[in-house]
Amino acid sequence: KLIMSEFYIKKPFDFSNEQEVSTVFMECQGKLLLLHRAQCELSPETWGIPGGKVEKGETPIEGLTREIWEELRLIPDLKDLQFIRSLYVRHPEVKYQLHLFRWILKSIPPITLDSKEHHDYLWQPIEAFTDLPLLEGQLEAFKFVYH
Repeated sequence: KLIMSEFYIKKPFDFSNEQEVSTVFMECQGKLLLLHRAQCELSPETWGIPGGKVEKGETPIEGLTREIWEELRLIPDLKDLQFIRSLYVRHPEVKYQLHLFRWILKSIPPITLDSKEHHDYLWQPIEAFTDLPLLEGQLEAFKFVYH
């Protein structure tokens, strides 16, 4: 049994997508937006970047823009969302395709959180990204984008 998720750049031959997830590194003035997960969520009290499951019939970018709206009440201009890459992830409970995006903002936008999912947010300096208890898989995703 797997203890942590395994990440693959190429699709493993025996991999079947059970779901897709789109997530975004929102960057402004050398800082990244991190959301603090609420108690009722999976992995409570951990920090992670915005994003979530892509719903049936959605493209990865459509799923991401919906999640950004639901989580933050922001509507990104699609030309500002930079697709980085897709990864294949084997989590102990599920296999999924992870779509990584980056959104570089000129100024810090007003954030309105969905309190059912997240109870706080902060703009963490990029070099201090790993200083907080991160949601499982966030560090690996970070390394694909920033290393």
